[in-house]
Amino acid sequence: MQNQADVNEVFQEHLLKGENILWSGQPDPKVIFAPADLFIVPFSFLWGGFMIFAIYSILSSMTHGNNSEPPDVIFIIIPILFVIVGLYFMFGRFFFKKWKKQRTYYAVTNRRVLVLTKAFGQQLHESNIKLISAINKRVRADGIGTLTFGGNQSMFFNGNQYYGNTGMDILPLYGFQLAFYDITNANEVYKLIMDIQFKESPGTE
Repeated sequence: MQNQADVNEVFQEHLLKGENILWSGQPDPKVIFAPADLFIVPFSFLWGGFMIFAIYSILSSMTHGNNSEPPDVIFIIIPILFVIVGLYFMFGRFFFKKWKKQRTYYAVTNRRVLVLTKAFGQQLHESNIKLISAINKRVRADGIGTLTFGGNQSMFFNGNQYYGNTGMDILPLYGFQLAFYDITNANEVYKLIMDIQFKESPGTE
């Protein structure tokens, strides 16, 4: 993880006139699991195990079967592809997740929350703090937590809020969820955003 000065520098070209960074940081790459892994981990091992068994059965029938004709290639290729997907579910996504975290930057300014990702090119996602409809907070005992901006966290109606930060977000199925994942001092960052959100505008009474 880069220090705050370096992270601030990453955002300089994206700041508006009169906009100042009040906090910046990155997701902690040492945090491996997300809440959704309670479902994804056992499912991935069931998936991978079933596919390995399917390939074993096909190879066994080829070796010991009485049918002299080789099986259709597609019946071999498809299970192998499913095994590769299963291996990504089980192991590969954690490497991708760490790699992406090291290239993701967060910032809170006096106007906006910003998420800058430099994983595949450069992508900037932002929201006016005053217009954020909801902030969902989840914090561990050590202070590391996740802030999700906008919407509910139903795994059925907004999949990316549930599967984001699991390594499954490499698939373009759920769109993008604006969130600060696995940040240190999450409570302090939450309070900072709430203070800005409810701060009276100049000239109001």
